[in-house]
Amino acid sequence: MIPRVEKALQYAYRDRRVRRRRARRDWIISINAAVREHNINYSNFIYALNRSNIILNRKILSELAINEPYSFKAVVDEIKLHPNIKIKPTDEIPYNEALARGYLIQGPVKEVPQRELDVPLLTYRNLDKRTPEEIEELKRM
Repeated sequence: MIPRVEKALQYAYRDRRVRRRRARRDWIISINAAVREHNINYSNFIYALNRSNIILNRKILSELAINEPYSFKAVVDEIKLHPNIKIKPTDEIPYNEALARGYLIQGPVKEVPQRELDVPLLTYRNLDKRTPEEIEELKRM
């Protein structure tokens, strides 16, 4: 039993550091998702954040992104004023414009008929059930 307790203490020592690492990773993931909604990638956001007068760590930024999206947007808008930040152009168009261009169809959804294949599918599962003559005939189709 003593070796198991010693091993448990080793895991506890290691995982105290791993817990911090995982928390930081989760903060970065949530910040990245939030800034991509504003057409900036994470690295450009952090670059501009470090060069501005805004001193917020990743934990606070993550909390803002999750719980206070308007406050986070204010931070992002301030960051966008930085001269070296790259903002991706958006390809999104408004819903009404998509309808006008014919990209969307308004109304009930129609059932799309399924087309049957003329040639039977060859898979490894059904190859072993066929004779060599049948396989050659299927390959010629």
